[in-house]
Amino acid sequence: MVLVFAMLVSSCAAFRKGDVGPIAAWPPPGQGPASASVNVVVEGPPGPIYREVHEEAVRAFEESALFAEVKSNPERTDFDYIARVRFTYEGRGNPKLAYLSGVTLGLIPVRASDTVNVELSIHSSAGGHLGTVRKSETTTLWIHLVLLPVAPFAPVESTLDSMYSDLLRSALLDAKSQGLLP
Repeated sequence: MVLVFAMLVSSCAAFRKGDVGPIAAWPPPGQGPASASVNVVVEGPPGPIYREVHEEAVRAFEESALFAEVKSNPERTDFDYIARVRFTYEGRGNPKLAYLSGVTLGLIPVRASDTVNVELSIHSSAGGHLGTVRKSETTTLWIHLVLLPVAPFAPVESTLDSMYSDLLRSALLDAKSQGLLP
């Protein structure tokens, strides 16, 4: 009974560092009718994070109202722009402490940090490189028995999802302000 109780109350919470804040106004205000097309090519390590970032990248371009057509097909070249989204993922933590935390069911706290780097490279349809925008954000994950009251307000998955979305949207806004996009 004590084992079940300890498993139920051990909890985790994720917090963003805040390098890239939440993007409140999306799509960007003041957009005229879009006529350009873009091919979004996402590059990164395979796995579930790749699929998430790929979906978020395509969604960010579609919702931006900057383009009339958004596709994700690396073989096609009949677009006005080619947007290469390259992301890297760096995780840091102490595996020995994580093991101890797991064995004690969260009684011993553990912390891990994850940094996601996004590089948005814009190319013309002719293949010419127009420019690159780089963004990064760090989240810290805490696992500890006493985080149960905090966990509903800082869930790991929604924190990571909003981080991917905000990174991509911020990169798009910077690319637009630098004149790389229509």
